[in-house]
Amino acid sequence: MDEESDCFATWYFDLEKSETAVENVETEEAPAKVVASYTVDGKTLNAKTVRKGIVINKFSNGKARKVVK
Repeated sequence: MDEESDCFATWYFDLEKSETAVENVETEEAPAKVVASYTVDGKTLNAKTVRKGIVINKFSNGKARKVVK
């Protein structure tokens, strides 16, 4: 290739177009349930164990929440 033909592509951007984002998407998520509970030092708690202090609950949607009882 010679120096005059080194251009591979030309790009044009249309900045006048309106948005193309998806809006008002409705999702129905089931309420998250507690899958497991842990102490601060990582020990697994029983579902029937009532413990005062900090408890870490792991939910079915993958999130975790610290609860002070």
